[in-house]
Amino acid sequence: MASERKKVAILGGGVGSMAAAWELTSPPDWRERFESVTVYQLGWRLGGKCASGRGENARIEEHGLHVWMGWYANAFRMIRAAYQELGRHSGEPLATWDEAFKRHGFIGLGEQVGGEWTNWPLWFPLTDDTPGQGGEYPTLYDYIEETLKGLYGLLEGKMFAAPPPAPREPGWCGIVHSAEEFVEQACKAADEVADVVALECLLREARDAAGEMRRHPEAHSPQHGEGLAMLLERLRERLIRHLESKLVHDLELRRLFYVADIGLACTIGLLREDPGLGPHSLDALDRYEFREFLGKHGAAPASVDSSLVRAFYDLLFAYRGGDTEDPQIAAGVSVRFIFRMALTYKGAIFWKMQAGMADTVFTPLYEVLKRRGVRFEFFHSLQSLELAGDRKSVERIHIGRQATTKDGAYEPLIEVEGLACWPSEPLYDQLVEGEILREEQIDLESFWTPWRSRETPVVLERGRDFDLVVFGLSLASIPWVAGELVAASPRWQGMVRGIETVRTQAVQLWLHPDLAGLGWTLPSPIADAYPEPIDTWADMSQLLPRERWPEGSRPGNLAYFCGAMSGGVPPPSDYDTPAREAQRVKTAAIDWLNRNSSIQWPKSVAPEGGFAWNLLVDEQDRGGEARFDSQYWRANIDPSERYVQSVPGSTQYRLRANDPDFENLFITGDWTYCGINAGCVEATVMSGMLAANAICGLPRIEDIVGYDNP
Repeated sequence: MASERKKVAILGGGVGSMAAAWELTSPPDWRERFESVTVYQLGWRLGGKCASGRGENARIEEHGLHVWMGWYANAFRMIRAAYQELGRHSGEPLATWDEAFKRHGFIGLGEQVGGEWTNWPLWFPLTDDTPGQGGEYPTLYDYIEETLKGLYGLLEGKMFAAPPPAPREPGWCGIVHSAEEFVEQACKAADEVADVVALECLLREARDAAGEMRRHPEAHSPQHGEGLAMLLERLRERLIRHLESKLVHDLELRRLFYVADIGLACTIGLLREDPGLGPHSLDALDRYEFREFLGKHGAAPASVDSSLVRAFYDLLFAYRGGDTEDPQIAAGVSVRFIFRMALTYKGAIFWKMQAGMADTVFTPLYEVLKRRGVRFEFFHSLQSLELAGDRKSVERIHIGRQATTKDGAYEPLIEVEGLACWPSEPLYDQLVEGEILREEQIDLESFWTPWRSRETPVVLERGRDFDLVVFGLSLASIPWVAGELVAASPRWQGMVRGIETVRTQAVQLWLHPDLAGLGWTLPSPIADAYPEPIDTWADMSQLLPRERWPEGSRPGNLAYFCGAMSGGVPPPSDYDTPAREAQRVKTAAIDWLNRNSSIQWPKSVAPEGGFAWNLLVDEQDRGGEARFDSQYWRANIDPSERYVQSVPGSTQYRLRANDPDFENLFITGDWTYCGINAGCVEATVMSGMLAANAICGLPRIEDIVGYDNP
């Protein structure tokens, strides 16, 4: 058995790689299958696009706004198991998973009303359910029935329970003249009552019909689907008739209409398009752009253009090339994502981490995997993959060793308030090259680093150093490190051409006042659909106790912003790229704050107009816009940092992690075909699980929650 054991090389340390390593080493007998599992990671930390670090005052510095969603069944199952195996003592910081993640149910949307910006509050109920635990995953008919039940509940609370308007009583003066008006008002009230009754009856009938289809899917036929679609169209016509005259003046009713209209359009579209009930059936809708799909199936233009839809595009950075005037996302991906997000969450629609993402997620994964026997080789930059002569397998892995340790393995973690964390810079004292790297301010994570010419070449040989390879780098890295694979495989060629990526940008602000002091009157939000280009905002003040601020400088609020960003991938010889693009983010953020901060923070406006810069915490106490230099911002422009998009027609080009093109190469990442096919943690974890399944048969496909669902 010993001679048959395989050596596994995992390239990259992002979520997909960690999920693959987790699954490969979870069986108690994993050592009987594998001689070694080694992770080769660029720079000094794990995390990929989800990496975070600790900067000055141990402040948390992220790649962007990171929260988990309550429907992340596989991701939560993994992280819950990691915390349990880690076994921190009670009283230690983040001792358990539910100390590391806290439920969050309030969402804010920016909305323009009459040319002015306002905030649209949305509350999603909290539950006692545990994410990643229990429950059969919904079928397509389950989603349809739950959507109609949800719409019924929404309308029941907002409309069906409201008393009908009463006609105004006429006075004695002018009674003859007003009698005609009285009759007219009485008839109008009667019509409104009839509309409400008809709406309720139609929605009850539609809900019950969907329930029958769910309970007896074997009896489904296109005629049944068309019948229900026609019923829903009648419902929408009644709804429009009932609300049309009120929508202009009643903001709450208009928002209600947007929700109902979009829900009905999605449901009618599913019934009319009839993608089927089998695994991945919603892929058939990916030929449509989502807004196109909504419009085709009757959604009003105002609904399609609403903040509710715009927020979804913001959430998934769904702007081709970073152009916010060109929203693009596949309809099947969208419907699946929205259904799972809204209808299958456990505990809360969002879960906020209580420290940096790396501290909350990658520290426990790293410590447990290391304890199991996984090796981590930091400062190893992948240069290229070399195929064997028959071009069917990887023969050599070419790596640049960026730095060497002075004594033994690199120990990457630091302690902040008792919590093991990842720093924002290497721990230079452990490195032979540490002083040079520090003095020259070399960024070892940058694609444009001039340090590349000073790396030590390392060649990993098949049979000696590895037998199997897990490729965990992000999609945009492939042309630069896997050119031979692309040239040898038509499917890889299609993937590189057919799947698109986009830059993102992120800004973090530490402010003196708390939310109330800034003028925000609603609960702590996660918010979308604000003015471009920084359209997403969240209050992340829950992280402040995990930072280390001196007395007198402690912030009252921590705000995270992010958004898509335009631009391609300049050649690695263009060393000025990082500074140039970081300046773009800084300029955009300063301009955005001067123009738009009053939307959510009415008290943040200076007397002379623009943003009140003295609100920013700055220990150097600079004046005006110069105080922004004390904050944190970044342009996520490296190939490994670019966000993977789901544009219409691209699903067909995604490679399957459990269907490899090369004999000993397995892939993982949110760019693979994984059942969700959108950029999120859950998709990446599922991809890592599929890669492990392809290698050793575990986990079983049926144990990957939601993979074989529509």
